[in-house]
Amino acid sequence: MKQLSILTEMSQKKYIRIIITTIAGLTMFACRGSRPEKPTPVTEISTLKRVCPEAWYRNLMPGIGKTEPEEYLVVNGIRAEIRDYDVEWIRKNCPIKGPSEVH
Repeated sequence: MKQLSILTEMSQKKYIRIIITTIAGLTMFACRGSRPEKPTPVTEISTLKRVCPEAWYRNLMPGIGKTEPEEYLVVNGIRAEIRDYDVEWIRKNCPIKGPSEVH
């Protein structure tokens, strides 16, 4: 009989702990919902490079199944893909305002 009494006491403690935890969680959830939410300011950080290129080309040469991009830049003597650069920034801040056509 003593063992049954100990089990019942432990079960009661476990149920009380579960009830208290549930009430605390519901209270926290209810309090959170009553506060007005402040909008989170969104700042967009550009990962595009802002460098003035030496040259900007539009490749108009014919090819079968072209996989190369149509436009590309030359930066520090090396071909650079235009998708990695901030084109609007280049147009506003660099002497080169647009691509030269290559035939």
